[in-house]
Amino acid sequence: MRVALEQAIAAADPNFICFTGDIVYNGYGANDWKVWDNKTSTWRENGIPVYPALGNHDLHGKQDIALANYFQRFPDLNHSRYYSLRASNMLTFVLDSSLDKASGPQGAWPASKLDQVPPDVDFVFVMLHHPPYTGSSDAKMFGGGHSSRPQEHQLAKVLERRQTQAHFRILVFSGRTRIPSTARPTIPFRARKSTITICSLRWTISS
Repeated sequence: MRVALEQAIAAADPNFICFTGDIVYNGYGANDWKVWDNKTSTWRENGIPVYPALGNHDLHGKQDIALANYFQRFPDLNHSRYYSLRASNMLTFVLDSSLDKASGPQGAWPASKLDQVPPDVDFVFVMLHHPPYTGSSDAKMFGGGHSSRPQEHQLAKVLERRQTQAHFRILVFSGRTRIPSTARPTIPFRARKSTITICSLRWTISS
């Protein structure tokens, strides 16, 4: 399935590819990153850039080694763990789930950016690894997976408040979760003016 997906993406020749984290199973593992290099070689040959969010697996092991492996593959990020990306009428904010999203440098960054969204932007995408909402659960009786965390709930509340006054539609893309077949893969939040949609995506490479 993954090979077919890699080939289909290459055939579609997109302007860029976004990942919601957990690109590899062990961020410190050279062999895992070699698998990534091999599997995505066609994308690089075709000049398709990849813009990722950091996942917890990407930070496994000694974090300095894990981050060195990560930034070696994505030099355009300039060693920044959170950043923004503009494409046409879309603006994407990429966050690092392992950093505080309510305070500190990363916490202040999206708030200031949301205050300065240009009028010609119709969609703001917020991309991070841990989901604000999910149909997945830590409980095995509900299929196993990962529940959402309080810190992401807090981020969701901020986005919900923003959405009621925004001229743009906010959509959140996250990874992390394993959703059982009985769960809904997309969980919409109804705001006064628009809809915030939480989408769960997962892809992890290991050697």
